[in-house]
Amino acid sequence: MVYSNLFFPPLNLKPPPVKQKEKAFFERWQNSVVDMNTWEPKYYNDYTGTVKIFQLDERNRATYGVELFEAYPKMINAQDMGHAQ
Repeated sequence: MVYSNLFFPPLNLKPPPVKQKEKAFFERWQNSVVDMNTWEPKYYNDYTGTVKIFQLDERNRATYGVELFEAYPKMINAQDMGHAQ
């Protein structure tokens, strides 16, 4: 049996605190969804992509991985900053 139009709920990730370089990457990706000058939305296929997430061991070798298809950033939450981080 072939399924079409499958719906998967949003995936909420809470990764460890990231550096500004990584945060800027996701912010640029999120800003590519809508033209900020005209407020026109872009086409779905223009801003979705494949995301690969890996769990790394102490030597930075992948021990587990998943691949997300048609992924895009919907919301980027503020990060807590403090001396402990």
